[in-house]
Amino acid sequence: MREQVHVGSLAQLSPVVNFANRMSTAPGQAWGPRTIPDCQLIYVISGQAELALGPERMQLGAGDCVFYGAASPHRLVSSDTDPFTFSSIHFSL
Repeated sequence: MREQVHVGSLAQLSPVVNFANRMSTAPGQAWGPRTIPDCQLIYVISGQAELALGPERMQLGAGDCVFYGAASPHRLVSSDTDPFTFSSIHFSL
């Protein structure tokens, strides 16, 4: 079961961007396993990757967008055959 967090009205949120980037990865490039102190949005522009978010595994491809909150254990690995390009925003609420 996925945890649901009610953050209130989107119009009343004041997120603080801590880091933003766009990156093309190398085949097999990996981050983690790790946890980070802020929230993250990842948008896949092209290619493929695998995300392990806690015990859940998911394949990501062009057009996919993933959000995870602070202190969420994760590992992100770029495909060996179709490395991905992505945009990412780390932010605090």
